[in-house]
Amino acid sequence: MTWLLDKNKKDSDNKVNYENGKGAKSFLILGLGFFGAELAVKLYELGAEVLAVDSNPQIIARIADKVTQAIELDPADDQALESLDVSQYDVCVIARGSNLEDSVSIAISLRQLGAKRIIGRTVRRKHSEILRKLGVEETIFPEVMVADHIAEKLVRPKIHDKMDFENGFVVETLFVLGNLEGLTHLELLKKIPKGVQLLGIKRDEDMITDFENCNITLQENDFIVVYGKTERIRELEK
Repeated sequence: MTWLLDKNKKDSDNKVNYENGKGAKSFLILGLGFFGAELAVKLYELGAEVLAVDSNPQIIARIADKVTQAIELDPADDQALESLDVSQYDVCVIARGSNLEDSVSIAISLRQLGAKRIIGRTVRRKHSEILRKLGVEETIFPEVMVADHIAEKLVRPKIHDKMDFENGFVVETLFVLGNLEGLTHLELLKKIPKGVQLLGIKRDEDMITDFENCNITLQENDFIVVYGKTERIRELEK
């Protein structure tokens, strides 16, 4: 079953309040190549409202039952884009990044039509700079992100997941392998490098964060979650 924002509600009723900690709930995905289609389906699976748009009828047919609604139209067509009422969506994603001219046209139109937040896929850093000047808050390089992730995992086999922050700080989830296996939580705390903070120890579905009352010995299938600079965290892997 599909659903849309209730057009009869006041606009304020449909908006998401970001300040109270609630995330975006409605997304407009413009362009359904591999990246756009995967993003649209995943957002819908996570419970978001997703309107997926592409000019290819075959793509629309394939994705129609996997998102809230799928519409066949050209996102680069100003009049067609205007018909979507883009201002009702929390986030608009320009997912067709290979054609800079189209991306620029769509970004300008979205801004003029009152889009709340715009994210754009790009394939070149110069494209990213141009889109940001047009009001695109965030740009995404899927190929670069995937390549970076794979390269890091190949070089650092202990890394399971990673989240980057500003100024070189990261949160990393590390496999308990090699020199970490068999350590008690006290031994682990002594081994944590200066400038690195242990956030938690994950075992199965449990996350242990109360280290004062903790009595645990690290096992092969455990993970540790740490925060700090990458070069300091790497000292745990030696």
